[in-house]
Amino acid sequence: YAMSPEILRSYDAFSHQIDFGFITGGMMIGDQVRTIGDKKEYLKTVKKNIEAMSSVRLGDKVMHLIEDGSYVVNSHPPSVAVHAFHTFKPERSFHFMHDGHALFYEQGKDLKEPGIYKDIVEGYDIDFTLYKEALFGKGAQENAAIDYQKARKFGITGFPTFIYQHNDQYGVVSAGYRDYDF
Repeated sequence: YAMSPEILRSYDAFSHQIDFGFITGGMMIGDQVRTIGDKKEYLKTVKKNIEAMSSVRLGDKVMHLIEDGSYVVNSHPPSVAVHAFHTFKPERSFHFMHDGHALFYEQGKDLKEPGIYKDIVEGYDIDFTLYKEALFGKGAQENAAIDYQKARKFGITGFPTFIYQHNDQYGVVSAGYRDYDF
């Protein structure tokens, strides 16, 4: 989440010069899906670090979810949500991801619930009924699954990871938080 503003700033500054793409890596999918309480102490520590080094703040509602511990973290539904959005406005996908991060980390909203995306989607002039069709359609599901395979192929174990591609060669630019001005 701390990287969301940095990614968006990079995208806005350089997308006219560099082709940007994303891989929804599926950090918490399959047997990794668990309650947020499993990482409660770690997340409390990370909160301090995130807020010390970045411009983001974790909202009271997400902190309540962490404290309560029963919220189930599953990266698959938001990954599919990004791919559904991408079918309509690929040039705004990074903005949509940023908005989704804000829904969870600032407002404590459940990213597994399709209805929470309604205001965001409509804010981009996308009909929410059409968006839901894409969300529950085969394409978004398949694209998310392909991304998980790509993440494994590249050996990505932490998110976010920036990868630069030149022809058929790939290299890691950054893994984890990195300030825009580094």
